[in-house]
Amino acid sequence: MNHAAPIPAAHDATSDAAAAMSPRRARLLVLALVLYGLAIGLPQLGAAPLSSHESLAADRTRGLMTHGRWVVPYRNGQPDILKPPLPFWTGGAVAAAWGEVNEWTARLPTVAATLATMLLLVAWIRRAVHWPAALTTALVFLTCGGALHWGRRAEVDMQLCFWTTAALATYWFALGEPVRLRQVLLFVAMWLSLGLGILAKGPLPLGIWLVTVAGHTILDRQWRQLRQMLPIAGPLIMAAVVLPWAAAVLALVPDAMDIWFHQSLGRAAGELGHEKPWYFYLVQAPLLWMPWLVPVAVGLWRAFVPGGMAKPLRTFLLCWAVGGLTLLSFSAGKRLFYALPCLPPVMILAGVGLDYMLRGAPRRLHGAGLWVFRLHWLAVVGAAVGAWFAAQRYDEFRTPILVVGLIGAMGLAAVLALYGLGRRAASLTVLAAVLLAAFLVATVGIITPMETLGNYHARLGRALAEPSARGDVAVLGEADPELVFYAGRPLPVLKTPDEADAWARSRSRAMLVTGSGPQALQMRQRGPWREVALVPPPGGDMHREDVTYVVLEWLPRLEP
Repeated sequence: MNHAAPIPAAHDATSDAAAAMSPRRARLLVLALVLYGLAIGLPQLGAAPLSSHESLAADRTRGLMTHGRWVVPYRNGQPDILKPPLPFWTGGAVAAAWGEVNEWTARLPTVAATLATMLLLVAWIRRAVHWPAALTTALVFLTCGGALHWGRRAEVDMQLCFWTTAALATYWFALGEPVRLRQVLLFVAMWLSLGLGILAKGPLPLGIWLVTVAGHTILDRQWRQLRQMLPIAGPLIMAAVVLPWAAAVLALVPDAMDIWFHQSLGRAAGELGHEKPWYFYLVQAPLLWMPWLVPVAVGLWRAFVPGGMAKPLRTFLLCWAVGGLTLLSFSAGKRLFYALPCLPPVMILAGVGLDYMLRGAPRRLHGAGLWVFRLHWLAVVGAAVGAWFAAQRYDEFRTPILVVGLIGAMGLAAVLALYGLGRRAASLTVLAAVLLAAFLVATVGIITPMETLGNYHARLGRALAEPSARGDVAVLGEADPELVFYAGRPLPVLKTPDEADAWARSRSRAMLVTGSGPQALQMRQRGPWREVALVPPPGGDMHREDVTYVVLEWLPRLEP
């Protein structure tokens, strides 16, 4: 069966004309999508300080470049092999070209991975459905909650999403490829993508690929495809990608295998924290799909109606989304961003649903479509009212919040008006512009200032990197990743007050970063420790951290 054959999705009078597109126009549209993605991904990319998770990745990247000879990541000056190296290699390559590891270089690979995933989806849906559905899929993917948030962060999960998508997309293309040589090359690309996915974040992409392919094979009864996908050579190709790095690490860290097993199995057993109930992703995953929940529902409905979507594609997407989330649910340790590799199939359904809503629904579903159209006007009122109340809650961001609400309300009203007049293409264009404008205003006026003001640990780390703070600095208890990264040097971690006193006595100038509250009070009562005000503490509900620090300086002249 040729799974790559186009499948009509909305047979109205304009479907065939819209689906047909000249190569020149297609190239221009792809370029426009890339520019649109860059307009979302690049503004203010390096303005806000790195978060805790981002700082972990950035510090490992810097350690890999400085100490690890591009084999072993280092964190806070110590070897750290808990995470595979591919994200740190990509981050290091960008940093090497730029000259340093900073907010911009740390986040740029994630933006690139997001755009690359979008292009894969466009290429896929253009062939599996048609061009209009490919365009709406690109739009909903770039503007969904998962991509908007994690597509601009220096974390590894969007890169994992790309490699998982690449493995499954090449598998799909290979199934529909009639020329054996090209099919073999596609399967080779699939196995390479799986190997690189493992190097990005362990065995998760392989697990998602296995449940997707197994489910699709069983439900679609395409058993012969198992013999076509290089069942012997393929795993060897994947191993050839992963094993050289693993062997190099084992030569330097003999107990690396125990560490990796504990990292994988411990996370599954909940030993590493973040333990959540089995239904966590059932409740939380829709947050990644916002604001496209209605198109997701419409796309899911279209997948099952006659003429809506071919059964092989429907089966494949559902096995990917449902099977992947089910697999993740078996792990006791759960985080929302773990579900990002399962985002693309849901966004494909949303893209198909939005395409149908824009080009076919009102004519096909007269009564229901009219009510859906009318109900969307409530969102105009909701955007205005929500912005008003939010502005009252956060006084310091009142103006940008009101501007975002105004853009949302007026823009959505324009979209609905054009849609009601039958100007479907114009309504899609205005919708894309509204989403982009609202995001840019929110990023510049709300998100970046909020993250900058609230990151006390980053501000303290920068203060420790200043010449006035030069001397020996250590941390009592636990060193926050932002503190370590922005300090720009390893910070020894001391476990007990006695250890801190002994460390300070052997230095000409010593400063100790300790937790605020009882711990700092205890140290001041013990001896010649005096508080140093390097940065003002965070203030206000929005900027208060769960853990803040106090900096103490050792003053031996005060000893009895």
